[in-house]
Amino acid sequence: MFELIKAPHPMTRTQALPLTLRLVAASAAFATTALVATAESSETPTNPPDQVVRLSQFEVTTTQGHGYVSTNSVNGFKTNDSLMDIPQVDLVVTRDLIDNLGYVNTIDVLQYFGLAAGNNGESLRLRGIALGYAYTDDMPTNQNYADNIWVDSYEVIKGPAEALYLNAPLAGVVIKNSKKPLPYRQGVLTASIDSNGLYRFTADFTGPIGKVGDASVGYRLIGAYQDGKLYFYNYKDRREVVFPEFSVTYHNTTLRAFYNLQRITNAHGYELLTPYGQVYTGAGRRDANTPANDYIKTNQFQLVLEASQKISDSWENRVLAMDWTSRIYEPQVLVQNGYDWGTQTEYFNRRLVNQFYKYWTVLDDTTGHYEIGPESWKVRNVDTFGYGYSSWTNELFNWVTAPFGDTAAGRALLPGQPAGTLAVPMTSHAAIDAVHVPTANEYSPPSNFGTKAYTEITGIYWQHSADVIPNWLTLVAGYTWENISTSSVANVSSLPFSATVVTASQWLHRVGAVVHVTKAISLYALDSTSFTPAGSGNILETGQVAPNQIGSGTELGAKWLFLGGRISGEFAWFKLKNSNVPVVAGTLPNGLTYVVPLAGTVEEGVDGDLAVTLLPGWQIIGNFYAGHDRDQTDKPVSITYDNSWSVFNRYGFPKTSALKGLAIGGGVTRVGGRWLATTGILNAAALLPKSGLLKVKTGTETQVFVDYEFNRHWTVRLNANNLLNETYPLSFPSAIGLDPSVPLNYVLETDYKF
Repeated sequence: MFELIKAPHPMTRTQALPLTLRLVAASAAFATTALVATAESSETPTNPPDQVVRLSQFEVTTTQGHGYVSTNSVNGFKTNDSLMDIPQVDLVVTRDLIDNLGYVNTIDVLQYFGLAAGNNGESLRLRGIALGYAYTDDMPTNQNYADNIWVDSYEVIKGPAEALYLNAPLAGVVIKNSKKPLPYRQGVLTASIDSNGLYRFTADFTGPIGKVGDASVGYRLIGAYQDGKLYFYNYKDRREVVFPEFSVTYHNTTLRAFYNLQRITNAHGYELLTPYGQVYTGAGRRDANTPANDYIKTNQFQLVLEASQKISDSWENRVLAMDWTSRIYEPQVLVQNGYDWGTQTEYFNRRLVNQFYKYWTVLDDTTGHYEIGPESWKVRNVDTFGYGYSSWTNELFNWVTAPFGDTAAGRALLPGQPAGTLAVPMTSHAAIDAVHVPTANEYSPPSNFGTKAYTEITGIYWQHSADVIPNWLTLVAGYTWENISTSSVANVSSLPFSATVVTASQWLHRVGAVVHVTKAISLYALDSTSFTPAGSGNILETGQVAPNQIGSGTELGAKWLFLGGRISGEFAWFKLKNSNVPVVAGTLPNGLTYVVPLAGTVEEGVDGDLAVTLLPGWQIIGNFYAGHDRDQTDKPVSITYDNSWSVFNRYGFPKTSALKGLAIGGGVTRVGGRWLATTGILNAAALLPKSGLLKVKTGTETQVFVDYEFNRHWTVRLNANNLLNETYPLSFPSAIGLDPSVPLNYVLETDYKF
């Protein structure tokens, strides 16, 4: 099953695997040998695979085998509190649900929880507005493309959370909680292939290695390899992932370290949006406007170290450190200058991008609980405080000096055609496919090699919650001081570097209350803030840097948890304001423009979620959002959306029935009210709205799956995606840069567990 190639000479199955899985297999063999040699006499694990294993207030070992519903926060707000006690929307997406959905990209999973894609990868939007990228175990990480094989769960925190998470945006935070070594032996091998020819293999081994004195040693080893054909012409999505991890527990101290290596080669489309708001298919549906050899290579290296110390029965400390590096290489042509709707001609530009991201982060969190007051009125208190530091380096080398375009080929420019571009008929796949993507050797160094930016973020926080009226009223108050310093170099070719440095700081707060109407129903209110430095380019008429942009969030909501967690959900009304948005107001005598800070955008709406276990084995989740993001003129903001809804369910037949081992399920999700600026659509003024914004024609994603567990070792699953075979944009970063939906697609997967 896992033999990918047939060699002309004898070869073992391990040798026949791709490099990443050969590394995993070799390491697993070593770990298994060590496990057998050292742990045969060890005690039988007390936690079977179908239980959630909790080591501390900071850590949940796994959500696997826990179903779709989690009643506790995994890491949210630095504690392992009940979701009923948190005055904010906090959703936990378990590994079981991730596996049933069958997606390997973050946005594909989280579309069932009210999120939408900025770009088709890791760029996220929540409550209609930009969220940015997901955090890794509470630490900020800028990942354009990533595989989620190493993720145990997602935690979606809606609304301002910068009081506890460094540089968190106004919309909220998504946290990727990494998989951890388990206290029992487990191995899982999977193989899958879809109806277009994309195949994927994964391996996941974990368990105790043994003991060294009083110290218990555990490991986890994960690998993935993906390659093959995709539906769209010239698309590719090749992935190699290796994730080794070790943990050591000595009395009240736990040390953990993992290394996450991901190599991803893919291509994203530059499909066009018509003046009517529809995905353009004039060159055929399989054409995503991507020429051959137009790709993106992303190499990511992530090292995470964690130390948790239980100080007493009530107090714990955790230190996290991460070194994260990403290199992105793109020799590309793209529709950067738009298209002429009248002549059905598009204008390709070219660029060579070599981008380097470097994140280094350290967090130190302490949490504890205690009671004060007389025996008749014991008030439970929880304190959480800590420190965070993160430094970000972003080097961008963006070259556009390769011989390219009609003038370079000796052809005259068409009327209205930008210089340095290549005019290509939109209606012809052959013409698009024939576009030559310059190689790196064809580029010559420009006068400006590129730019470099360096950011340092420091935060000190404290949060206190108290059950001031036991079992009835909980108050939460938190304050944070955060400092952000940016240093930017506009031209790295000019030595010595000329850097512009801007430093900004701000006090932030998070204040809320939870009223426990009954044990099963809570009402809450929250007021919280975030901030963004105005930046060096935004100067007031006085010559001073413009004030910080202040984000504020007000939220009222309700939570419920009935029948021991079989029915749970949340409903919230929210209002998110972003003030002090700089707007160009004039020109200074020295020729530089100056800005004035205005009350900026306002995002207001309602959202909610529901999780129900109607019958044993039948789980249903649902989510909705309805709102609007408007600027100071009450006009929709580009790249936002006004509504979304989703439903997903799974039913597993009882073990006592004739259909034992069989499970069926599926879901529906839709994002509506998408707004996009018409920038790049040329010669179509009569068809475009005067507002300069298009309302995008959206689609409904529908999927079903069926899996059958033959025995405790073998499971087969079949997924069918986009059952309605609709064409709509998966992502919507611009009107000339869409990723279209894939038609009806089947995925067959086989799992072997041991």
